[in-house]
Amino acid sequence: MGDSARHTELNQLLRQAQGLAEAERGPWLAALAARDAALAAELAQRLIQQAETQFPAAAGPVPFSAMPVLDERQQAPSLSGQRMGAWQLLRKIGEGGMGQVWLARRADGLYEQEAVVKLLRSDLQQAPLSQRFARERAVLARLKHPGIARLLDAGMADGVPYLVLEYVAGRTLSEHVRAECPTVASRVALLIRVAQAVEHAHAQLVVHRDLKPSNVMVGAEGDSRGEVKVLDFGIAGLLDEEDPGHLTRVSGRGLTLSYAAPEQLSGTPVGVAADVYSLGVLLFEMLSGRLPFYNAGSSRTAIEHALLHQDAPRLGPLLAQALAEDAPEGARPLDAERARGDLEAIVAKALRKLPEERYPAVSALVEDLTRWLQHRPVSARREDWRHRLRLWMRRNALAASLSGGLAVAVLLGLGVSLDQWRRAQAAAHESDQVTLYLTDLLGSASPDVHGGQAPTVMDLLEKSRSEIAGKFQDQPRIKARLLATLAETYGALDRYDLAAPLAREWVALMVQPYGEDDERTVAAHIKLAQIYVPTGPHDLVVAELEPLRERVARLHGPKSDPMRELYYALANGYMKTGRLAEAKLALDQAGELVRLLYPEGHFYRTFHHMVEAVRLSGEGRISEALAQLRLTEPALQNPPKENLRHVLAIRRNILTMEIRAGLYDGVEARAQALGEEMDRLHGRGNSMRAFMYPEIARYHHDRAEYAQALAARLAFNTQGNGAPFNARTAAKASLLLARAQAGESPATTLRQDARALLEEVDRVREQMGVSRAEAWLALARSGLVLGDLDLAADAVARLRGDADLHLERDLWLESRIAQVEGALLRARGDLAGSRRLLERRVALLETSPDRQLPPLWQARLDLALTLVMMGAPDAAAALAAAREARPPQMPAGHPFDALQSLMQAQLDAPASDSPAARQARSALKAGLQKNAAHPPEIREDLGGWF
Repeated sequence: MGDSARHTELNQLLRQAQGLAEAERGPWLAALAARDAALAAELAQRLIQQAETQFPAAAGPVPFSAMPVLDERQQAPSLSGQRMGAWQLLRKIGEGGMGQVWLARRADGLYEQEAVVKLLRSDLQQAPLSQRFARERAVLARLKHPGIARLLDAGMADGVPYLVLEYVAGRTLSEHVRAECPTVASRVALLIRVAQAVEHAHAQLVVHRDLKPSNVMVGAEGDSRGEVKVLDFGIAGLLDEEDPGHLTRVSGRGLTLSYAAPEQLSGTPVGVAADVYSLGVLLFEMLSGRLPFYNAGSSRTAIEHALLHQDAPRLGPLLAQALAEDAPEGARPLDAERARGDLEAIVAKALRKLPEERYPAVSALVEDLTRWLQHRPVSARREDWRHRLRLWMRRNALAASLSGGLAVAVLLGLGVSLDQWRRAQAAAHESDQVTLYLTDLLGSASPDVHGGQAPTVMDLLEKSRSEIAGKFQDQPRIKARLLATLAETYGALDRYDLAAPLAREWVALMVQPYGEDDERTVAAHIKLAQIYVPTGPHDLVVAELEPLRERVARLHGPKSDPMRELYYALANGYMKTGRLAEAKLALDQAGELVRLLYPEGHFYRTFHHMVEAVRLSGEGRISEALAQLRLTEPALQNPPKENLRHVLAIRRNILTMEIRAGLYDGVEARAQALGEEMDRLHGRGNSMRAFMYPEIARYHHDRAEYAQALAARLAFNTQGNGAPFNARTAAKASLLLARAQAGESPATTLRQDARALLEEVDRVREQMGVSRAEAWLALARSGLVLGDLDLAADAVARLRGDADLHLERDLWLESRIAQVEGALLRARGDLAGSRRLLERRVALLETSPDRQLPPLWQARLDLALTLVMMGAPDAAAALAAAREARPPQMPAGHPFDALQSLMQAQLDAPASDSPAARQARSALKAGLQKNAAHPPEIREDLGGWF
């Protein structure tokens, strides 16, 4: 395009931009920059210049003789208490080359407020500086954004121009980052907020030109805690509170050399790209703990030369170096290694020498940083290798004319670059292949190929899962990436049964090319373990994660976010396999990292309370677990969208813990409403809702509502298609017990089904993991209810003989087995043996501070029944203890109330069948056989009912 045509196009675009609302200009310019970055930059500069001419100084400079002297040495003390319009100066808080900055208070009585007052120095009352001071007033009046310090007032007092700005009680960006942002992610999130404020200014055609840590304040108190405020739009260097050693120009171009863009020194036009560069410097410093071109002792000339003629250093090599000894504590994030790769490319793009090679707008930088936080591909990464190769070739253009060893060295360097190029090409090819496959998959969603009905997401995923086994056999890396995507997607949909085999294949494919110590293989192992965590097998969680602790610490650092994730998953595995002491240690380590890495109010702190509650409930400390979950309730009110599934899980856990505590108010209605929310988020048949059904079954079982308990078990077995294989097999055994107690089928049929299920568990024992213990416990109790004592004995024998269950350390599982075995011995007449085992169960439950829980009530009744049958002298005390353990919200008329009356009647008249005993026995039988199509036999020993 010729100069004349380009000039014409520029004028047309300028008129078009002038016709847009201010809020529309930013996105419009960004879209133009995506098409023609140079044209957009030139247009933005024209708009800015035009805007500046529209907001001239309100008046010419005040004559020098009329200005009071603002010289700190002579006059500063006298200014304290002086009025500037409605504002009274309190104390000076800063001074730069152009004037002073004072803390002030509103003094006219209209309202109370503290503010910052800027005073222009009289000895600098030259026309350009006066005009810039007036321009700042005009600029600030146009900027209305929560991240920009607001202009409150402006005027002239005794000939001194002043501005009144919002006062931010807090710390500078550098101070806040060192104190409150220990991780890479927290620093990136903070810079995004700074950049969004700058983006707003650009939309108003204002370029800051002097972004630096001292021009960004972060609130430290009250409601403003954590709020970002960008200062000093319009006059650079007025509030000049640099750390010693930073080189600052306070006149002329008014910029801070350490954070300035090259074009600000060269005298070429300065546009939005200069602020992009300064934001890149801020991010570079926040991630590496140092500035790109500043070193202690460097001269101004050396820094200017480096800024103008050298490329900014790469983050990666710097992170391998130790910080300077005098670097402040917290200068570098704890997990600084996470800045390698994508973030390194983002920073490099923001710091490119030529403005047109940087991000075309701040919004594009924000987009890439947001993508990084969300673990999505960033735009800077793919073009990074191409840019680096072009620079290398530019630097080595004379390689052919060089002689001997130097030429060889250059060629070797080219070989390294070509190797990097090939790797980048391979990665790009993999991305293209994955993208092409997924594009084709989505393209197949046409109703034309699905019988006129549009397929669901699950339909497409199932299509992909069925196809992928035969695809990419000679391209294992591409297949691994697809498997990772499918596994993570199924996991996000709570379809762990489908996610786990895909993740296992993903791990195997990563080991082949990369080995076990590679970061990509380690990440795949961790993801597989996380898929196992919700539903098991939990022994495999431990097996996957224990070998990874040292590798993760070496790859990411011992105080990194990946270590936090590993500790949580490992704690879950330990809890579900009875290793409670190790679970507490892992959870304490995770909690320490959460407090270190995330501020108060972050959702991960809420998540920690949830996991701590799971641990406490596993130790029978239900009220303490519920108290931990109550701490999460404030965070459940307005959660971010990405945490909605976790919020539902926490609410489910609160409901679960209330059921286990015997707190029954509104349980059924709340469960129904919560289940409907889960269906809306995840679709019908999701495992999140499915795993609520067993808790509802527990609720009905504890209340002796056996028909309703059976319905809940059936719902899990028929609707819980998201539950993995091992959970479904264990659920069959729990369903069989519910069928026996509800009298759903004849006893002979149920005994046959129980025997068949016992054989099935034996066949798939290994695949079930630790959930086989739940299956055997349910089958043992089923045998007792059905009067098949051999079945019960066989199930107990399997429990006792399974060394992998580690009953010697899993005291809670061992106590549950003891209670079932105690009931079996009572049914066989071994009352002494029954007493010994049932006392073991009660003793463990009594280690909890809770004294009125359904399990403790049932265990005490169980023990009291054996003691009454023995005629033991302490039977009456045991029965009294059982009465005291009855949960207060247990419904009236519970069959176990009749059992208590029966045992009391037997204690009162041991040798006779009194009317009270007959009435209680009849009430007990009626309660246990209520609504049964095939009433189960109620034997004196009541085995299996507790």
